Amino acid sequence: VGAMLSVIAYVRGRQLARASARWPTAAGTITNSSVIEELIEDDSKDDKSIIRKIHRYQIDLRYAYRVNQRDYVGTSANPGWTPIYGLREQAEAAAGQHKTGAPVTVYYDPDRPGNAVLEPDNRRGSAAPLVFGAISAVGGGAMLALFVLVGFGQ
Repeated sequence: VGAMLSVIAYVRGRQLARASARWPTAAGTITNSSVIEELIEDDSKDDKSIIRKIHRYQIDLRYAYRVNQRDYVGTSANPGWTPIYGLREQAEAAAGQHKTGAPVTVYYDPDRPGNAVLEPDNRRGSAAPLVFGAISAVGGGAMLALFVLVGFGQ
């Protein structure tokens, strides 16, 4: 089931990316492009007294635009998933592509103007649901095979 949902998400993401290239545009302005740091403590190793700290970074991107005399705030650069970076330098480089105060062309969904992107038809990240679904399917299959071999359920 998870793999099927991942395929559906992948196809939907590709369709959305393709459709966004045909959306109408509005003038916009970058209001924020900064890096958010998340610190995760991982104690999943055998020795619970050792806590490993993992840093993850993502971009806090916001842009303002106006459609039909109504103001909107967008947060997505492209129709794919929001990237998560393992290195601050990578996130800062990505955030640097959108300078605060810079004018941008915003592509918005004519049926839902609050749904917008800056990079239409960009498929970066659209394969993520498919990859995670494949990993889940393989893991689930391995667990099922293990249970069958061990004799669970009899």
